[in-house]
Amino acid sequence: MFRVRHLVHTISASITLLVVTGCGGPAGAPTVEMNSVSGKVTVKGGPPASGTSVKYTSADGKALVAAVDADGSYMLTDVPLGDAKIAVTGTVGTPGMPGISGTGDKGLPIPPKYAREGPIPVFKVVKGVNKNNIDLTP
Repeated sequence: MFRVRHLVHTISASITLLVVTGCGGPAGAPTVEMNSVSGKVTVKGGPPASGTSVKYTSADGKALVAAVDADGSYMLTDVPLGDAKIAVTGTVGTPGMPGISGTGDKGLPIPPKYAREGPIPVFKVVKGVNKNNIDLTP
């Protein structure tokens, strides 16, 4: 009789443990590893105009956007590891008239061709430090 009760308690405890802790995620669901990416966006070596942003699109289509600081620096978090396509958007100024007229912005406008993915090389996000400086030319 003792063995039967012990077996029943063991089975009951095992079932309770599975229910409380769960059995894990969906079968076969991959775990996506992520990291951060930082860098600096420059236009012909100088800072970009205010309102500039950088967008990384991962292989699975997840798009992340970060505002670019006045000195051109940016930081993205939770970027999936692997190849990312990059686009940079911002103020499109008149040639010879950098930045937004009347705002005191001394940054250079982003050439329109960089607003789409393709002209900027793909960046591979890896474990560890990810630094990607992007220099744009007209």
